[in-house]
Amino acid sequence: MNRKTMVLPALLGLLAPVLAACGTTPGAPDGGNAIVVGTTDRFVADSGTPAPFDPAFAYDTGAWNVLRQTVQTLMHVPRGGGRPVPEAASRCGFTDTRSETYRCTLRDGLTFAGGEPVTAADVKFSIERVLDIRSDNGTAALLSTVDSVEARGEKEIVFHLTAPDATFPYKLSMPVAGILSRDSYDGNELREGFQVDGSGPYTMAVVDRGKIASNVYGATAEPLYSLIPTSITGHTNSFFDRYGEPDRRRAARILDAAGITTPVKLTLHYTTDHYGPGTAKEFAALRDQLNAGGLFDVTVKGTEWSEYRPAQKRGDYAVYGLGWFPDFPDPDNYIAPFLDEDNFLNTPYVSTAARNQLIPESRRKADRSAAALPFAKLQDIVATDVPVLPLWQGKQYVAARSDINRVEWTLNASSDLQLWELERGTA
Repeated sequence: MNRKTMVLPALLGLLAPVLAACGTTPGAPDGGNAIVVGTTDRFVADSGTPAPFDPAFAYDTGAWNVLRQTVQTLMHVPRGGGRPVPEAASRCGFTDTRSETYRCTLRDGLTFAGGEPVTAADVKFSIERVLDIRSDNGTAALLSTVDSVEARGEKEIVFHLTAPDATFPYKLSMPVAGILSRDSYDGNELREGFQVDGSGPYTMAVVDRGKIASNVYGATAEPLYSLIPTSITGHTNSFFDRYGEPDRRRAARILDAAGITTPVKLTLHYTTDHYGPGTAKEFAALRDQLNAGGLFDVTVKGTEWSEYRPAQKRGDYAVYGLGWFPDFPDPDNYIAPFLDEDNFLNTPYVSTAARNQLIPESRRKADRSAAALPFAKLQDIVATDVPVLPLWQGKQYVAARSDINRVEWTLNASSDLQLWELERGTA
């Protein structure tokens, strides 16, 4: 495989990436005409986030965008979205009617960046490593249905699942299932720092400084009344159907019936440096709206991500904000990460109906449109119990100069960054 180089400038443990494809870019065999990709994402390696680019730890869209370029997975979601298709595998599929046994065969000729061949044993090692390390970042929960992994010879891998899971092909397309070399990674410990080794289309260099090419991008947002966004099959307006438009008098009656004295003192917590400058403005607006009715006495507090995420996972915050980018384009990924066991939020909230009945039921539906009923019930549970309150959903845009082609393929249906699609030339 011809590989390109991804350059990420680092300073004092803080990474503000510039991604540069060079060395094999068409028309630039010596790397002199590199495609440079700018991003506003920043990465920190510290005690709270020791291994930002380790697939067993990484669980945010910025880190995953780096890993998708450098670490291969057995499956991947195609350009236009839809069901996952083989990537490092030549073929994959369930071998039983209950969706509990999944078998893949590796493609011929795959090598890691160091030149060593990619084998079934590496795949087994990589998946088991995530489950053995089970980092407190919640990443391992994405592979919670894996019971055991079997390597048959050099090419064949068989996954035995604990329960039917029609979403498993999607999970094998995520960086958490990235294939790592047994020679480069410890099976029981995270790899700290910014180093990444894989078999993907890019390798990575970290340098002291780099010239960041500015990319201009915009975003729009619209109200969201359910955990599942409007663009995903299975969406319902559960919160709007239950509560309608804001109603101060109705809210006052609910608080009074619960024996709660008003105004309710509340602190809303947000991260100052993870989602962009708009977060502070968003939480200021939330504060002002809640205080305007006289039922709440709200203050807001911002904290850097390196302290914020560990505190949130410990349960230090009563009310806090987080963003969510999908791991794969299926309604399961907007529900299970928040309601299932070992969930991303580390929340004490438990819905036995969701965990024991509805989520497993939805995963038994190989035809994902047939899972609409359990997902509708799950959204109603969230609207009734309100362990999570969805506020808005946004869109992503990519801006590029006129001499960069195939920009339309750089974001797929899950907003995954696919830099290997870029090439230089005239449209």
